[in-house]
Amino acid sequence: MKGQTIMLGVSIFQINASVGDFHKNAGKLREASLRAQKEGAGLLVAPLGALAGYPVEGFARRAEFLLGQKEAFTTLTETLAVPVLFGMTPGIVLVENGKNRLVVSGEVVEISGTRFGILTQIDSLSASVSDMKLRGAEAVLVISADPFKRSRPAERLILAKKAAKELHLPILFANLVGGADEWVFDGSSFVCNRQGVCTARLSRSAEDFKTVDLTNAQELPDSSPDELGELYDALVLALHDYVYKNGFQSVQIGLSGGIDSALTAAISADALGPENVYTLMMPTRYTTDLSLTEAKRLAKNLGIHYTIRPIGALFDAYRKELAEDFEGTTWDATEENLQARIRGNLLMAYANKFGRLVIATSNKSESAAGYATLYGDTTGAFEAISDIYKTDVWALARYRNARAGRELIPESIISRAPSAELREGQKDSQSLPEYPVLDAVLRLYVEQGKPVSEIVKAGFDRCLVERIVRMTHRAEFKRRQCPIGARVSDVPFSGPIWDYPMTVKLEK
Repeated sequence: MKGQTIMLGVSIFQINASVGDFHKNAGKLREASLRAQKEGAGLLVAPLGALAGYPVEGFARRAEFLLGQKEAFTTLTETLAVPVLFGMTPGIVLVENGKNRLVVSGEVVEISGTRFGILTQIDSLSASVSDMKLRGAEAVLVISADPFKRSRPAERLILAKKAAKELHLPILFANLVGGADEWVFDGSSFVCNRQGVCTARLSRSAEDFKTVDLTNAQELPDSSPDELGELYDALVLALHDYVYKNGFQSVQIGLSGGIDSALTAAISADALGPENVYTLMMPTRYTTDLSLTEAKRLAKNLGIHYTIRPIGALFDAYRKELAEDFEGTTWDATEENLQARIRGNLLMAYANKFGRLVIATSNKSESAAGYATLYGDTTGAFEAISDIYKTDVWALARYRNARAGRELIPESIISRAPSAELREGQKDSQSLPEYPVLDAVLRLYVEQGKPVSEIVKAGFDRCLVERIVRMTHRAEFKRRQCPIGARVSDVPFSGPIWDYPMTVKLEK
């Protein structure tokens, strides 16, 4: 029976490839092939983008980019120690016995005596595997670059287990790992045997290599769901790769004594090492003693750099310069935003002077409601938590403390009432609905696409829902000017699903 001849040893290389870094990526593939040979594998499998990086977007149309890939590929094929199946622009290539050929998703190919069905999308398993089996496939290899989003690792495994069990075929899923602009790929590659049980699993959010036996019957112990851990690690990876792949070593963050900047600092310290995280506390007369105390405590807990640079004198100078033109007006958002923009200017000054990247600290709830200052707290090259709702910011902070086994982020920061501290006694709740309510409505409207009428039926006040919807669309012009950040939700504001215009009239 054909199933008895299936290749026993297949190596999976879950590579973190950089777009355009052909020779480094090729070097990694070469070393992986030598390791596969040493471990007795008959085939090395690597994900989409293994040679050119992913996504290459417009570079796929650039002749010089494709030529660079071709040159690296030609050199690589001469040095591979075992047959290798991997992704390169524009598809999948098989290198075997000194020869190479392109492989199309859905094709069944024979490699070293075993017939493999090849796919690039794990979501197409149920529709494709039965046809592949009819065409003689003895196992299925999913060569993928499947981006991370919450619950996605578990979804993939469920899909593969179901298809493997129903069609009695082993399924290997090889996924890309790493950050690429707004994309973050979590890896989390795995193997399911023909009984539909998971027999091998690779690391999440880290480059990894493993040689597996496709006929192995021993099931891995079920691991309890760890959605917050997966999410946190994806955010760390996205920030790490954005900084380092763009040639920087360190970051500049504005600390406020609040939860958003605290979580951003923790993510940055985990991503880059605390020695590469520089923070700036920029108080005014509206900054509370608690903010000053807890920001300093946070920096000490994380081991990051901490500088206090008061901006009261700068703020007063602005007000004095504008006093004649603003005569007869009262304090409003203008004066509040001035403070935020002074802080943004100082952050950029420190970053420019010392060669750092500014990491912005706004969350998805604030971004949805437009509760942020353009060219102020939105200043930065990357936004670490831009796709994270406020309620998840709190959850992630507590998760990080639990992982550390101590209070890295002081509980007083997590539990205090959120405030921008741009005027005396200011609280976020004076301008926004309470965050648990705001986030619940946003999840229904943004993530699930529910109309106002259905959200109201779910138990929310109509006036409140309509207000949140209006705020969300009116803030579109702000979001278009904000730094990029990792897409980790079903509907990130920066993604193709959320495709609303900036200019629109919303009827009450």
